[in-house]
Amino acid sequence: MTAPISGTGFLGIPELDAALSARLPPGWLGLLVGESGAGTHLLAKQFAHAAVPGEPVLFYTTTEPPAEAKAAFEDRHWDVSQLQIADLEGEYYDGFLRRDLDIALARKDGIGMAQLLAPNSPSSTRSRRLGFSTHILADVAGLTGPFRLVLDSLDFLFEASSPREVLTLARQLHHRTHELGGQAMLVVHQDSADAPSMAHLSAMADVILTTRKRLEKGTFHHELTLTKVRNQPEVTRSYSVEIGPDGFQLPS
Repeated sequence: MTAPISGTGFLGIPELDAALSARLPPGWLGLLVGESGAGTHLLAKQFAHAAVPGEPVLFYTTTEPPAEAKAAFEDRHWDVSQLQIADLEGEYYDGFLRRDLDIALARKDGIGMAQLLAPNSPSSTRSRRLGFSTHILADVAGLTGPFRLVLDSLDFLFEASSPREVLTLARQLHHRTHELGGQAMLVVHQDSADAPSMAHLSAMADVILTTRKRLEKGTFHHELTLTKVRNQPEVTRSYSVEIGPDGFQLPS
């Protein structure tokens, strides 16, 4: 098995990478929009794998534990040596859901709210402030040069925080990618955000990719659409793609 070419600066799909590398600035923000089962999360990992060797790769997962995400890379023989995986869902559980669970269990045992919220109460030490943006932006603020970032996915952030916070995070990442020559890919399910939020994200993104699947004679066929390439509308088009051990590739 041969792993996709690394260091292309785009997706690890040589034909698309060659066509787009000259049409995009060194730094850009991408939006990866997909439907369930269309391979969106796999393509996000392929994007992370295609980073230029030596550049930091920040991978924020909300859909699977870090160990599973790492195993998915290793199953395809994709290098994880420069990959930093952070579990936003786990942080959400520790900082928010676990506190509610502690309160529920304590109240079941007859402990009142006044005791639960007392300064020395274990539950009182957990903040309800999620701070996803703070975590991500603190990581990015420490970078001094080109980087690659994947946020998989915005669906969870829209559920756990406000649309305004999500859009502010996207706007700050957009600025940082252009400032440092980095590339960031934000993953979102096609139906997870409200129409105004999707409109703002779409306007902000330099590149929009859409994954789809269709059933034909009992077989699913996959499509990858370049929905937007900033200032290059003539480049947008749909591609039939194959998904195999090396990820997304154009048919030979």
